[in-house]
Amino acid sequence: MSETLNLGAGNWGVKDGSLLGYNSENGNFKPLPFNFTRATSATRVNKDGLIEVVTNNKPRIDFKDDANGALLLEPERRNLITYSEDFNSWSKSGTVNIETGVLSPAGDNSANTLSGGGDLIINATTIVASTHIFSIWVKGNIGDSFRFQKSGSFSYAQNTITIDSSDWKRYEISRDFNVATGQIVIDSFDEGLSFWGAQLEAGSYATSYIPTQGSQVTRVQEVCSQTPPSGIIGQTEGTVFLDFKPFNDIDGLRYISFENSSSVSNGWFGVFSGLNSGLVRFRFFGDGWNIYSSFAIEKGLRYKVAFSYKNGIATSIYINGTFVNSITASLSGKSFQKIRLSEAAIGSRGDADFKDIKLYDTIKTDQELQQLTSL
Repeated sequence: MSETLNLGAGNWGVKDGSLLGYNSENGNFKPLPFNFTRATSATRVNKDGLIEVVTNNKPRIDFKDDANGALLLEPERRNLITYSEDFNSWSKSGTVNIETGVLSPAGDNSANTLSGGGDLIINATTIVASTHIFSIWVKGNIGDSFRFQKSGSFSYAQNTITIDSSDWKRYEISRDFNVATGQIVIDSFDEGLSFWGAQLEAGSYATSYIPTQGSQVTRVQEVCSQTPPSGIIGQTEGTVFLDFKPFNDIDGLRYISFENSSSVSNGWFGVFSGLNSGLVRFRFFGDGWNIYSSFAIEKGLRYKVAFSYKNGIATSIYINGTFVNSITASLSGKSFQKIRLSEAAIGSRGDADFKDIKLYDTIKTDQELQQLTSL
């Protein structure tokens, strides 16, 4: 069975504005580059496990959870903390001693170790009342703890973080800020805890680290798409395979879509979640065809999804080695010319780590789909 598109699976090629996929039909390598844009810098975890900055418009291959790497695609987020690493620039109440020059998760000496009995207060943070998430890297002895507090908004007990690793680890606290003013405080910390990379962002989950040095910083959304040559997207039959890890449970996410480049109404199909309680959804636009699997998306979990389609013929959907439904697609009169991974013409996006993506120009058997999606 011919693989018309391969992307990932440990074989990554990136440069400014481009991400390399390839066609491997008949054992020949034919490059199929994706266009990529992100008008700001961003961070990733490199092969050495260190956090590093990636320049504008360069795709991020992140190695945080996988030695083979994954394509990191995220929405726009803004770090509301103006000094994410320089804790001496934060306000203090009481006695707070800050030791600088501590080895950080970035491999430099930008981390800080705290001692004393006072409070460390995040400066100049304006919050629009909504759900925000605070994240910070901490290193200390297992069992040590610190508290995170929003003045006048919620109690100490709800926000005590206990250290459960002796290595650097990112800890997260999600809260609904029902007031737009007040102080955000780190207090009641055990002696000798080291801190680095503070981030406060609007949203229900933490995204990659956004460094700041005196002002709030925004990382814009990434856009990754391709208009491939004829024959890559099967127009009447084919198979789609995705290996990915989503960032959120429910958010109208589209993990991959195939669209007509000039008119969405003329045809698109894709895999996404966010409707119907976050269940994975498969849809061919324009013929009333929708299939919801019994799998509800959970952030941070790995999913292998594969489905075959053929005009007018019943085919199957598998997720993580399990049959979830059958489909009969109506593709007559449609034209699929564009592949989108992160942003779709109808407004949804795909916020996820993409480990592997494959397209085939023919349908697969149930046994093949099961084998392909087994974890």
